[in-house]
Amino acid sequence: MSTLNKVYRVCLFGALLLLFSAGLFADDRAVPTTYSSFLDAVNAPYAWNLGFTGQKTIVGIIDDSADINHPFFGSNIDTSLAFNTGVIYNDESYKQIYPDLPTQSANDTSAVWDRAVVRKDETLQPYNDNGDFHGTGVTGCIASYDTATDTYGPAYGATLVPIRVDFPCQDFDVNMPDGTSVSKFTTLQAIKYRNDVIDVKNNSYGAAAGYVGTGSEVFKAGIADARANNTIMMYSSGNERDDRFFPNAKDCSKKIYTGHPYTIAVAATGRDETADYTAIAPFSDYGSCVFICAPGVDIQTSDRDDYQTGNIFLYEKELVSTSEVQGVSPGNICSTFTGTSASCPVATGVVALAIDAYKTTYPGQVCDTRFIKQLLTRTSTKLDLEATDQYTAWTTNAAGFSFSPSYGFGQINAKGLI
Repeated sequence: MSTLNKVYRVCLFGALLLLFSAGLFADDRAVPTTYSSFLDAVNAPYAWNLGFTGQKTIVGIIDDSADINHPFFGSNIDTSLAFNTGVIYNDESYKQIYPDLPTQSANDTSAVWDRAVVRKDETLQPYNDNGDFHGTGVTGCIASYDTATDTYGPAYGATLVPIRVDFPCQDFDVNMPDGTSVSKFTTLQAIKYRNDVIDVKNNSYGAAAGYVGTGSEVFKAGIADARANNTIMMYSSGNERDDRFFPNAKDCSKKIYTGHPYTIAVAATGRDETADYTAIAPFSDYGSCVFICAPGVDIQTSDRDDYQTGNIFLYEKELVSTSEVQGVSPGNICSTFTGTSASCPVATGVVALAIDAYKTTYPGQVCDTRFIKQLLTRTSTKLDLEATDQYTAWTTNAAGFSFSPSYGFGQINAKGLI
């Protein structure tokens, strides 16, 4: 057989494989034709048009509550897997505010709720509790699908597994009756939860202070479990770049979550609340651990349909309205979301598309963190190449790849990945 014929047959096989995968595995919903510009910035429509919408991928969302009945993504949620680590306060100050909250020890899981449900209380929350709408917005950044508002996430065909960790559990080191730290117990539960079936987990949370070492061994044990089960762990880099309250946190390499070699830290792009995703967002943390970036300004997504304006909580040491911070409208189930909490799920959705394509093309093969990192290194889009400051400028590393402490290896690119 001539070389030309071999090449022709290989090309024909590849074309047939793409047509076969698109026809057999395509999501039964129509491919969107109008959508937010952030999806073009990561080339998600390229994957959709090949039939990849994340339908072979299971995505875990470690966050506060996700509304499992939300019309934008409710049909994607596997309610048999959705899990809630529960609110486990035993500190006396919390008991005064929430006298009915369950308590438990590390060996007693009877008080842990077994399904992730949206909380609808409107009580004054201590410190920086955001009223349980964060997880609903994050989930929508991954997998929204709504034709009425043209709201879509990159992986709108993915199976979703909400894994609820009440945010104050991460911020305060209160103890359970047996002395076990609440933050260590709940976060470890979530990180290790069902890594035997979940392909990728989104983590849009993390301590704001730099040099966080508390519970690091516990955290590393969770990441080791994820790595052993080939679950890819995506983490938001953080929003402290211009934050005067946490000056040491702007370098996310100092944080145990993002600084771990087997997580993928995601920065945010976006200029001044516009749809231009060609430069780093002013709040996005930098660091040697930043691996990729994704759009994180004005991301159109889902909102709690019961959310009421006027809730007050402590944000950056000032009492403000949550609607002022988040830009939500009462009774509106569609909203915009800004922060690395948004860029991380956008990137997670694109990784879900890549996993979908990989599973389709190579059934039974392993798609782990190191493999995804190799693909991201080689395929992400370089931005702002003229940057000169030390926190943004590009340099070539020892392996010959361009890297920036702000952008990582570039903006995630679904077309390149697939």
